Amino acid sequence: MSARTPSAKRLALAAALAAAALLAWIAARARGFDGEDFAYYYCAGAVANAGASPYEPAAYQECLRGVFRRPNPNISRDSGSAYPPPAIVLFRALAAPPYAASFALWNAALLAASLWLVSRRRARAADMFLLLLWPAFVLTWDYHKIGLVLFALFLAALALIEDGREAPGGALLSLLVFQPQWLAAAGLYLAARRRRRALAAAAGGALVLALASWRAGWALEWLASAAEHAQTIVGFDNQSLFVALVKPFDAAAWFFPRSWMALTARALVSLALAAEAWRRARRPDGLAPFLGFIVLAQPYSHASDALWAFPLLPAARDRLASRLGWSPRAADAAALGFTLLLWYALAAGPGGRGRVDVENREGYLTCALVLVWLVLEHAPPGTRLHKGAA
Repeated sequence: MSARTPSAKRLALAAALAAAALLAWIAARARGFDGEDFAYYYCAGAVANAGASPYEPAAYQECLRGVFRRPNPNISRDSGSAYPPPAIVLFRALAAPPYAASFALWNAALLAASLWLVSRRRARAADMFLLLLWPAFVLTWDYHKIGLVLFALFLAALALIEDGREAPGGALLSLLVFQPQWLAAAGLYLAARRRRRALAAAAGGALVLALASWRAGWALEWLASAAEHAQTIVGFDNQSLFVALVKPFDAAAWFFPRSWMALTARALVSLALAAEAWRRARRPDGLAPFLGFIVLAQPYSHASDALWAFPLLPAARDRLASRLGWSPRAADAAALGFTLLLWYALAAGPGGRGRVDVENREGYLTCALVLVWLVLEHAPPGTRLHKGAA
């Protein structure tokens, strides 16, 4: 590590702080201080604190009406909360203070997660700037989504596990039960790497959280609400490979995404990608490709979930440098160019310029990143590197 690295990291941290705070402010002003997804968290907690079920649409939507200062304008306007009962424990705590104070605390939590991500050990300064420019990182701030915190917790937990502290690392991973699809992904990764103690701790912690949140009827109500969300928003399921494949046929009546044929195809695609993710997770350096494949395998996700695939970008950059014999600076420039190209594709792609139109293209960009990795994985070594090694 060069003597310049600490100062570069301090600069990156300052940039992260300024960028995250600016994004939070812009998003809050643009949304009328509603915080978009944070409003869903807060209202689920507020309804539960009032003694009602957050999965019953009436009280939940009434709370959202008060936050948005108008009827819920989003596609979830007729639904209850989509989050599982363990998440309601967190949401009830969020809903204890007034909305404005809770929203400020939530932004502080997002900022803390962002700063941890850009300052984690072994991260290069270039990685920090790439993360700040990564479209999904910006989207997590734009929506104030919990995924940013969970992604940071996931990486922190894996760092503990790799250091031999499997029990605390697994216990930290149990918090992914707030979004169970990522707890399942973490469990698959731990099982592939035979981290049995960590896997047991994660499962035990998730069970404790599930028991602590138990309310009669909530589990079934949540499953019904989650199924309704999945069916309603399948067209906006931005990251899964299945949706990327089915969108060209979306207008065809014989291949409507909710038909039995599409559901079967969706399950087969997800299982095949999960198996591929498992295979890569068993390798010593398999985390980045595992995350890339598991994002595409998810049966339901949001455009911001591409944040989980971000580690594949610096991994691909490093592999490209190794293959072609590039200097670190040249490789960083290539990664930056790729990221800017993604932004151009999001902004200028076909299908409209609205927010949802832009997000619907992001799944293809995740596919592109995984495809780049596969090309690098199977391409022969570069001529210059080969001669240098000789």
